[in-house]
Amino acid sequence: EEEEEEEEEEPVKTHADHKADGNACYKAKGASSPPALLVFLPPHTPSPLPLPTDYRAAIAHYTLAVHTAEAELLAAPSPPLALLAAQYYGNRSAAHSMLLKHRDVIADCAAALRHDPSMAKAHFRAARAQVLLGRCGPADASFTAGLVLDPGNAAALKERGAARSSLRRLELARRCLAKSESDGTPADARQSLAQADAALAVSPNWQEARLVRAGALAALGRSEEGYSATTSLLRAGAGEG
Repeated sequence: EEEEEEEEEEPVKTHADHKADGNACYKAKGASSPPALLVFLPPHTPSPLPLPTDYRAAIAHYTLAVHTAEAELLAAPSPPLALLAAQYYGNRSAAHSMLLKHRDVIADCAAALRHDPSMAKAHFRAARAQVLLGRCGPADASFTAGLVLDPGNAAALKERGAARSSLRRLELARRCLAKSESDGTPADARQSLAQADAALAVSPNWQEARLVRAGALAALGRSEEGYSATTSLLRAGAGEG
């Protein structure tokens, strides 16, 4: 009787294997490699796959790398492995950013920083996601934390300045709206609208700025626009939940 051939077991992938798979999906053939990921990639990456860039697949692979690394860290804490785990979270945050999943970006950057507090670019990526979510105050703090580690980063300095300017504009918009509502001055309502629009140009999902804008439109008698702005605000709020 012929002996049955034993099936060869597939080798168990390591966290580094999963990371390499994620890099291959992210940096696929025919797709330009976004600079956002390059800050986290190691110097040697695998050859690109002949497929379109697949950020969701990259996220899945990075997630496997994260889970494998975290399990090993739980079993045996290791500073070098902790730094690798931070890199995996950083890579996954880059893929999340390409899909506009800003909250996931922030969560992954926070996890990366727990493992490697010196990762300045994780602070910067979190800050950019916070701006896009309309969280300019926290973004200011994130930019500042990153700049403590990388004080010469001109882009981050400029972006922090824009976030701070937006905070000042929103405060001015609030004051002008309050003045307009108290004395009925159209000029103050127009100024409030202009400042709110300027803040929203930097952070289009800023709910507070959108609320002030809706109030300014109502104060100017632009009821249809004010109603539309309020409806949009309510829908966005429902989406937050």
